[in-house]
Amino acid sequence: RMWMGCAVFCRRASGGGFYAPRVELNDAGKDPYFPDGTWCHNDGSQDYYCLQHHCLPENFKMNAQWHIWELPSEDVSGPFNARALSTPDDEAAAAAIRAYLSLDNAGVPLTRSALPPQIPEEPEENWEVVDYVDVPKQRKRSPRGYSPGT
Repeated sequence: RMWMGCAVFCRRASGGGFYAPRVELNDAGKDPYFPDGTWCHNDGSQDYYCLQHHCLPENFKMNAQWHIWELPSEDVSGPFNARALSTPDDEAAAAAIRAYLSLDNAGVPLTRSALPPQIPEEPEENWEVVDYVDVPKQRKRSPRGYSPGT
């Protein structure tokens, strides 16, 4: 998870680990990551620094073959905003994401899965709003007391 070295983590108020409040900070218009150039790791032979939310080796260079956004990120995909319709799976998905974004007291991810939880896309019709009324077509009526041709 290359993003973890550059993400802001907060200690849980209830104790017992840390949580990356990425969704909450993003909703507040704040960047949930440390700035580019922040030291994030040393593997014993070289330093790593944050670059566009990824913890990368100091000498990492982007080119046509290796672009930062084409690297595997193991990040959660899907819509993070409010859903149009609630489903029974919403709480399970939210719990899976909270676990994926959490660390224990030793800094080890609570969820050790290879792939992040997926948030299913909602059908577009869930977002459609019918904010109009169809008025039935009425046949034309002549004004009272007037008849054509008289």
